[in-house]
Amino acid sequence: MASTNLLDQIGDDSATGTPTSLLVSAEGATAIAEELLVCCVGHYGNVSAPTWTDSFTAQDDSQTGSGSTHVDLQWAHRIVAAIGTYSTTAGWTTGRPSAGVIATFRGPQTSGVRSAAFVHI
Repeated sequence: MASTNLLDQIGDDSATGTPTSLLVSAEGATAIAEELLVCCVGHYGNVSAPTWTDSFTAQDDSQTGSGSTHVDLQWAHRIVAAIGTYSTTAGWTTGRPSAGVIATFRGPQTSGVRSAAFVHI
């Protein structure tokens, strides 16, 4: 059985001090039109639920640790139908040092029909 690498593009960014937003961009254009984009931004400390730009949809956030080890992770995704270089900005109300990553994953080439895996996100 042939193995296919679904991971296409990645990118990351970080901000020190007390920013209230972070732009995270993929390093290059997607290889195919239909791809799943996933972005995660982590904050040192608790923050409000972020807003996301560029048609990204927020997912549940997660928190770990407490006190000086508390980390808040915020997730969002987007399904695209055109080759391009994609990014999103996460914004929140309480300034915190933050870092983010974005990854794009190749979808199946199915004559314009979105895969069931993508539809159920």
